[in-house]
Amino acid sequence: MTKFNHADKVTCMIEHDEVFYNITDARMSIDVTGTPYICHNKTDCKGAEADDMLGYSASYALKRDFTDYCVTNLKLAVPRSVRDAEVGELVTSGEQHYMVIDVLPNSVLTLPLPESNYSDPTRARVWYTRDELEKGFAFVDRTPAPPEEMTLAEVCEALGKTIIIKELYEMR
Repeated sequence: MTKFNHADKVTCMIEHDEVFYNITDARMSIDVTGTPYICHNKTDCKGAEADDMLGYSASYALKRDFTDYCVTNLKLAVPRSVRDAEVGELVTSGEQHYMVIDVLPNSVLTLPLPESNYSDPTRARVWYTRDELEKGFAFVDRTPAPPEEMTLAEVCEALGKTIIIKELYEMR
């Protein structure tokens, strides 16, 4: 089984109403509950709508293991290299995270993100050649973490508060 990340470009074949649709321009959208969707523009074969349609007009829900009996040959369109990072994407080098804010033919301008905990963010390097990106960087995995199940007692402990649930009665 292949694991996909949110916004990965994918291709597949979807069978809908006994018609097979070859989906060549699509992206994987994964909602906060971990449900994956194939977002595409073939409005004749759409299913449940994804929370984040990623700019597409139709989507098709999958099981959490990225399968569905109507979907075959689901795969990454073309594995992307970090060398081809686009504006708005997040890249990482070790513990340091950056957002790509400008792209030139041979170099990329990045913005260090606050969670990287730099000792002096004003001295962080921001220009990188595409070769440097390819050798020392990776895309940040943007797949949302699945929701954590907790009891009320665990929530109270995590918040450091006591929560009392009041019952509501109709006024007579």
